[in-house]
Amino acid sequence: MKKRIFALLLAGLLTTSMVSCFQGTSDDPKDTTPQQTLPGGDRETDPDTDPATITFQDVDETVYTLEENVKLLTEMDSLVGAVIIKTKVTEMHRVKYHDVWSVVEYLGQQYYVKSDDLTNADLTGKSFTACADKTMYVTTDGLNIRKYASAKLESLGTLSANETVTVVATGDGWSKIKYTKDGETITGFVKSEYLSETEYQDPNKIDFSSYFTPCDPHKTMYVTASTLTIRANAHAESTEKGTLEKDETVTVVALGTIGESTWAKIRVVVPADKDGDPDSVYLYYVNAKYLSEVKGGESATLEGVIEQWSAIGFEKLEEAITLYICTDSCWIRNTPEIISQYIVENNKEIENPKFNGVGNRVKKDALNVVALSEDWAIFTVADKETGEIGYYFVHRSVLTTNPSGEPAPLSLEALLAANPGFTACEDAGKKLYTKQSVNCYVSAQTSDTPAAVLASGTEVTLAATSELGNWYIVKTADGVYYFVGSQLFTEKPSQG
Repeated sequence: MKKRIFALLLAGLLTTSMVSCFQGTSDDPKDTTPQQTLPGGDRETDPDTDPATITFQDVDETVYTLEENVKLLTEMDSLVGAVIIKTKVTEMHRVKYHDVWSVVEYLGQQYYVKSDDLTNADLTGKSFTACADKTMYVTTDGLNIRKYASAKLESLGTLSANETVTVVATGDGWSKIKYTKDGETITGFVKSEYLSETEYQDPNKIDFSSYFTPCDPHKTMYVTASTLTIRANAHAESTEKGTLEKDETVTVVALGTIGESTWAKIRVVVPADKDGDPDSVYLYYVNAKYLSEVKGGESATLEGVIEQWSAIGFEKLEEAITLYICTDSCWIRNTPEIISQYIVENNKEIENPKFNGVGNRVKKDALNVVALSEDWAIFTVADKETGEIGYYFVHRSVLTTNPSGEPAPLSLEALLAANPGFTACEDAGKKLYTKQSVNCYVSAQTSDTPAAVLASGTEVTLAATSELGNWYIVKTADGVYYFVGSQLFTEKPSQG
């Protein structure tokens, strides 16, 4: 009797199990719809697995499994009736989609499957557009050849820059290629963005030097974009070296037009990581479209520059004057300060990050001077392309009125305008004579290097006197004006 009861119980269990295993396999169409009721109705439901809280979107697309051993379920979050898809890139048809779950048709049945396990990308290239075999060049090192059109799936190997491949079809940002290696033809997929019809050139190594014209003087310019990328070369694909923010200043050393873009070659100083180490100075590139000589939308004016440096005491000239460099070379600067190009730290000479030189001028170079102080001159430079005016500074000790570049100070009118403590002599032809050898200066400061030396007994013309009586402005026989010490002159020539 006990054996009979046990047999009946076993038969009941087997029947229940078989019903569960064969759900959705009858000829009744409604049986092909996945079950939407979780077993154990009394248990707490998960909103990600509760059909009442999930809204599916109807779709009609081919999808592929991305992993091995993907589970197809007849009920969400349950292993009841599970089918295990052991091979990745198994094709099936998706009919409903949700961020968490998808409903797919596979071998005539419908199942639930996690959406993250699927992709609707055309992994096998079925819908790719075929093309005549086209030879193309690889534009990067280490380009993966994929077995399928997905970066998530296995690589068949890599390609190097300028290797060639044969493209047979394209689609979804991928190219289907044929590639011969060690006598074997490999078919696979690569990202189309890393292929080119022309032989590849490393954008960091292309020589664009012939396209650039030096900025002399260097330009101080301002960033107009919210963020501007600094690049290793004048190419949009070259390596990024950093970024600049709006209104940051850059020192532009050259400009060049390449194709339809104008690039600026800029000087970048990177502070040392450790105290005592030298700073690093680099030449990089930015798109000049996002640079301007105007900061904050306001053009620089001479009045604004004079006001900015009011402590220097600049006086605007009624008319600009032409002056000439009287030394073999000199720095022009973006501030009226003499800041050395190099400094010494820990017995090493390093680039001074505060250096304000923006270009060199050589003897006889003409400058359009528009304002003067006791020690400095402001001159203008017009941009050849835009015509915009830039203002720069040069020390007066390197200027002359002589086009030959011989040392000489400014014209008398300019000297008097810049030195209000001096008054022109009423007797314009009064002669004076040196009592001894006399140093001549381009300003009323003996700290300057003498611009000339007059021998004892030299005749000069007195042009102006100072309020304190300790300086004269005199005119030499060659028509050049100098500052000299008044006590070194007499009104009578020496006898004998």
